[in-house]
Amino acid sequence: MTPNLGGWKVSNFQPHAKPKFKLMKLNRFPSLLLGILTGLFSACGLSSNGPVDTDLLEEVGQALPGYQITFASPRKLGNQDIWIVNADGSGERNLTGSQDGQDIYPEWGPKGEFIYYTSNKHGGTLELYRVNTVGEPNPQQISLFDREVRSLSVSADNQRIALGIMSSNVALGEDLKPYSADLYFLRREILDEALAEGRLITLADLDLVLSEPQEQHIWHEQPDWGKQAGDANPWLAYARTENYDNDPIMKDEIWLMRADGTENQLLLSGDSMPRWSADGRLIATHQFQIVDVSTGTVRKLKIDGLARDAGSASISPDNQYVLFETDDRNRQAGIAKLAFQDDSNISNNPYTMLIDRPAYEPRWSPLPVPTE
Repeated sequence: MTPNLGGWKVSNFQPHAKPKFKLMKLNRFPSLLLGILTGLFSACGLSSNGPVDTDLLEEVGQALPGYQITFASPRKLGNQDIWIVNADGSGERNLTGSQDGQDIYPEWGPKGEFIYYTSNKHGGTLELYRVNTVGEPNPQQISLFDREVRSLSVSADNQRIALGIMSSNVALGEDLKPYSADLYFLRREILDEALAEGRLITLADLDLVLSEPQEQHIWHEQPDWGKQAGDANPWLAYARTENYDNDPIMKDEIWLMRADGTENQLLLSGDSMPRWSADGRLIATHQFQIVDVSTGTVRKLKIDGLARDAGSASISPDNQYVLFETDDRNRQAGIAKLAFQDDSNISNNPYTMLIDRPAYEPRWSPLPVPTE
């Protein structure tokens, strides 16, 4: 499917290029500070309980049997783990709670047998990890970049991992304005070779894909691969941000490009956190917009009863529901039916809580998760 977007700038794809600089963002606080603050909110009883519609949760579970949702959530003050839960909110399971530290930004592997994420539980900065979802969980460190990995996505054909990596490490609470972020690809054959050798991936193993001069403070991050496994040159959606964390002049954009670095093109201004639908036709955004990439049509989600700063929307594998964070303070997970504000046939579309505590970046599994 070719986006109906016109002609745009082509990226400079540099296999195994030495990075000029690197960095990135995700939400509006440094990751460790955000984990500590939200953990403190939970510990002090500041999480708010939203509506729970058991009928809607049962409907979702019946529609998506075997599908699961992953998210990051505090276990205790100063600690955060990767969790999974069934689509109806049952069967919650902690996959990475055996050590203290921060686990953030979970993303499913294409078959659901692994979740990739970032962690500092080894005692350093946020590095790339993965954990198995079947059997006894065994968290595994994959990288030693010595620079924070703060966004990632695994391609549907399992051949590439896109990574947003910081230009340098940031101290807790430090101003993010001077920094930038580069986008890299980790190829599957390189990962397999490193795992077989028992070594950690370094920056020298990566393909540098998008990089701009550090003094321009451009962030390339929040990658999400198109979901069609048979596409040899799949689309990647990502966020490009100018003057990150500088609200008066900050500029968010969503861009698309091919896996080979070509056809780099602007999709949408004033938005971030793109998430492809399973059929590769739609992209959901942080601002609750849905873009049909074949027509360029943009529609606004209708979800009633939410706080104004809710976001991080993603569409269910059957295109019938939407998963999201309910607000930017408590960051709990909610689900609603997929509906649009311009649909005159829908007068009310309430949501239900899925997780009633902080649940960062909740993500649908691409397939039913194996049980053994």
